[in-house]
Amino acid sequence: MASERTVEDIRAELAGTRAKLRASVADLTESVKPKNIAKKSVEEAKSFVKTEYAEVKSQFVEADGSLRTKRVLAIAGAVVGVVAFAVTVNALAGRRAVRPPRGRKALEAA
Repeated sequence: MASERTVEDIRAELAGTRAKLRASVADLTESVKPKNIAKKSVEEAKSFVKTEYAEVKSQFVEADGSLRTKRVLAIAGAVVGVVAFAVTVNALAGRRAVRPPRGRKALEAA
């Protein structure tokens, strides 16, 4: 036969359940406060930035701390090339916009 619970057993079980529920509600309340959400978001962002920085740094620095010269020179060369291309395109576009068409002057003078 199954043991029967007494009224005191049921009351004790209910009290325990209420205490667990109270703790769960308190935890939920703390987790949804805007201040705590912002704090958690800042911590996650800091962690993300640290890992990404370490990842990028590892692309340019050897494990012993020395610089990966070939990789740095390749990136610097690419940047210089892009800047030179942009300056050239800008200069060419600027020349065309400043110069008036020649055919019009000849027609107006006649």
